[in-house]
Formats: sequence, C-alpha cells, structure tokens
Amino acid sequence: MNISFPFLLDKGNGKVHALIMENERGQNKMNTNKTLRPVLDTSKSETPNCCTGLFSETQLSDAFDLVKNREHWKGEISAIIFPVEVELVQAAISFYTATEMKIVGSRHEDGSPKMLIVSAAGYWNGPAN
Repeated sequence: MNISFPFLLDKGNGKVHALIMENERGQNKMNTNKTLRPVLDTSKSETPNCCTGLFSETQLSDAFDLVKNREHWKGEISAIIFPVEVELVQAAISFYTATEMKIVGSRHEDGSPKMLIVSAAGYWNGPAN
C-alpha cells in the first residue's frame, strides 16, 4: 500500500490538519480541493456515561463518521487516523460495531506527523450481527 500524507500546520491555533479525504468508495486519497480535516476532539469527560464511557455520543458519532465504511456503515473498516485519536476511534468502532480496531500500519514522512492505518471487522463480521 503506497499512501502519502500531506499535512498543514495551522499556526493560528497550532493544530495539524490532514489533507486527506476519502473518495466515494471509502478509499483514502489526497484532498485536491484543500478541505482540511482537523484532528478530532479527544477530550474526555470526568464522569463516565454508562453507554459511551468517557466520550460523548457526539464525539463517538464524529469519530465513526470519519472511519466508517462508505458503502455501508456495517462493512469492514479501513482508515487513516492521527495517533492521538486511537482511543476515541477504538471506542467509536466498539460502540457502533461491537468489534475491535487494529492498528495495521503507520506512515510518517519527513516534516509530517505520524499517521496510523487502522482496520476493524465491522458490524456484519462482528458478534452483534
């Protein structure tokens, strides 16, 4: 798999944005229209929720929307995420599909932050189906 990861550092707020998007098949490709994907909000609640744990349902939904299979949300998952998003994305995948996320690779280019390639079996291949 040969994937390149262009990035942009927003000096105004210090956040790193990935210039990556997914095409209609859910495959990652370079974002040629320069729409930026900010890092997900990974802040945790001090009081766990009985269903969503330390993350809000909005956070889980946003994270799952980022990584879900584009053909059908119940399909296998393969995505590229920032390392800081691992715990949130794992929680989102577990919440929506009852499957475990696996880190299957990483990519780091000079001057760019490290990105992780993750996968999960998805709802159809999991215990909840």
